Amino acid sequence: RNILRYKKRMIMMILGIGGCTALVTAGFGIHDSVAGIAEHQYADIEKYDMTVMFSEKLDDQKASDFMDTFKDETENTAVLQQTSVTASGNGVSKTCSLMITGDENINKAMNFRTEDDERISYPDAGEAIVNNKLADMLGIETGDRITVKYDDTKTVELKVTGIYKNYVSNYIYINDETYSEYFGNEYEPQTAFVSVNGNIDVYDMAEQIYGYDGVMGISVNEDIKSGVDDMMVSLNYIIILVIGCAGALAFIVLFNLGNINITERIREIATIEVLGFYPRETGAYVFRENFILVIFGILAGLPTGYVLHNFIIEQIQVDAVAFNKVIEPSSYMFTVLVVLGFTFIVDIIMRRKLR
Repeated sequence: RNILRYKKRMIMMILGIGGCTALVTAGFGIHDSVAGIAEHQYADIEKYDMTVMFSEKLDDQKASDFMDTFKDETENTAVLQQTSVTASGNGVSKTCSLMITGDENINKAMNFRTEDDERISYPDAGEAIVNNKLADMLGIETGDRITVKYDDTKTVELKVTGIYKNYVSNYIYINDETYSEYFGNEYEPQTAFVSVNGNIDVYDMAEQIYGYDGVMGISVNEDIKSGVDDMMVSLNYIIILVIGCAGALAFIVLFNLGNINITERIREIATIEVLGFYPRETGAYVFRENFILVIFGILAGLPTGYVLHNFIIEQIQVDAVAFNKVIEPSSYMFTVLVVLGFTFIVDIIMRRKLR
């Protein structure tokens, strides 16, 4: 009855708490979208431990000698060639890495899966697979054709047979036959993706491999993962700021409307106290309305927060990194707890005024 008596205050409360809930939901959602990107990239997608660069071409004999030398310490070695190209589609051009290999071990080093977790076969001659971020920027889908520009002036068209999930950097994967036949260049692999045995320290193994004849450099995925994690940590400050602003909004809305509520109904409250209500009962009589309205505000704010989160993620997208548009179920639970926590704090403050 009292909720419906003060309709303007009811609407203001629902809108205010709904906005607070939306902000908190978006804040936790941003965390869910960026947290764990490095872990997914360098554990679930790129399953190798290090990239080894050689100073000269790795022909079959040299690749075999390298694998035989470290066969007891390594689980898998995939040999490939990497170069930079410009990919175009629907009038948009983006620079990316072209990965060329005919080594079947690439399927053990890389996990080519769609966003629906379906396995993608490695492309045949005249075909290519690209990562999802690059496909989105170029506006292409599976079955479309992509134009690849190389050597500054030469271009070739390839059929996209798969779009795989990837978070960091943009890649096009083709086989060695495509590179030789369509690009007209000799296949010259100078890179190896190496996976070490589980009981071997990656850095010790990298030191051993660095001493191997012809090795020019080594990049350990764990170092790259740490760098990406450090970059993402800065976003935590944004998340804290968003949740802090949401808390301020909830506090101001609840405090001001609660204060107005008590001031406008001071005679009514005094009357029920004279009739014998104890302080706790008087508080429940007044603040039960706030609690019910907060619940309605939360119910209105959660779906709004989902929409706001999707909008924010779309705005912070960068070419080299793809973020997940995901809010974990636990984040919805934490959102409700945070808003109820703000409500509880205001309740304690206002009860003193009520007395």
